[in-house]
Amino acid sequence: MPAQKGVTLVKSKKFHVYNEREHGHPGVTMKELIGDSSPLKQVSEIFMFHDTVVDAGKEIFPHSHHSNERLFYVIEGKGEFMVDGENYIVEEGDLFFLEEGAGVTHSFKNIGKKKLRMIAIALNGPL
Repeated sequence: MPAQKGVTLVKSKKFHVYNEREHGHPGVTMKELIGDSSPLKQVSEIFMFHDTVVDAGKEIFPHSHHSNERLFYVIEGKGEFMVDGENYIVEEGDLFFLEEGAGVTHSFKNIGKKKLRMIAIALNGPL
């Protein structure tokens, strides 16, 4: 059955999965659902959408971006978000909003015993 006009279905095998060699964070996997390598390039200028998994005891090192507000929704696990020297503990079901994304140094560490899985959304364009 053909898709309706204005409807796009992207099967899971079409998403790019960044491994640690590509992004430099050991023990971290990022599946890009919408972004530079996504089949939905037409919306990647509006927002970016990643499904990110951080293994127990691993972290995404401190970094910053050129622009974008960011939302992080924790699906599973427990983590510590560090933003410009302040620490925030997050758990399953928590939503973390980084309003001023431009130039803000941030990082994430899995402080739980199982994987930390979160959805990361950058508003106003790609990373």
